[in-house]
Amino acid sequence: MKYPIPFLAASSLVAQTGLEQSGPLAWVAKSNRNAQIPIALNAKYGPEGASSEGVPGLDEKISVFSADESRRHREDLVKARHQLQANYETGKDPLVRQDLQILIGAADRQIRSIDANEKTFLPYGDVAGLIFFGEKRLMDPQVAAERHAAAVVRLRKYTGLEPGYTPIVEQAEARFREKIDTPGLLGPSKMEVEKDLGNTQSFARKFFQNPAPISVYPPLFTKVIWRITASITRPKN
Repeated sequence: MKYPIPFLAASSLVAQTGLEQSGPLAWVAKSNRNAQIPIALNAKYGPEGASSEGVPGLDEKISVFSADESRRHREDLVKARHQLQANYETGKDPLVRQDLQILIGAADRQIRSIDANEKTFLPYGDVAGLIFFGEKRLMDPQVAAERHAAAVVRLRKYTGLEPGYTPIVEQAEARFREKIDTPGLLGPSKMEVEKDLGNTQSFARKFFQNPAPISVYPPLFTKVIWRITASITRPKN
């Protein structure tokens, strides 16, 4: 099980609808305001992805895998879904209502996905991939140079060097071990784990090739890679 944020794709699609129109259309402004509901939610629970989609103010934010994260995420999704439904029921413009249907459908799918994952799978995810791409997106040559320094802040938070932050690997490991003895929950496939372990080493090599300021911190990433490799429980054949 990974950590997808499918709600973001739908909200971004709706928010971009207005960019393809000419002129200040009232329905476009309304649809964009509706799209801000899921965009704000994704910024809260998936800041790396939201930042890469252009949501401002998130470059130093990271995902958190706290014990109640899934519950709080679901509760916020339900609240967002209710708000979108209320806007749909009171709205009159058919184009705005059409966009709202897209957002409501996306929220419903993510709520069902959270419920299915909770009932079926152990909370396993590609933590190394999350860290690497969270850093890579900020170090992309197309990203403004003044944003690069935020990659160091993120890395310090990922590794727990920033005051008030628990290493993200320890968080993910704790969530996995909390439910490892729960009857009926499925772990990741052996193929998935071995693929993630292989990718982890690849991420480490690429990480050393990054320019400053990230190159100042390669020992931190090496420590993270070692901890990820050591903490993954391989499923039986």
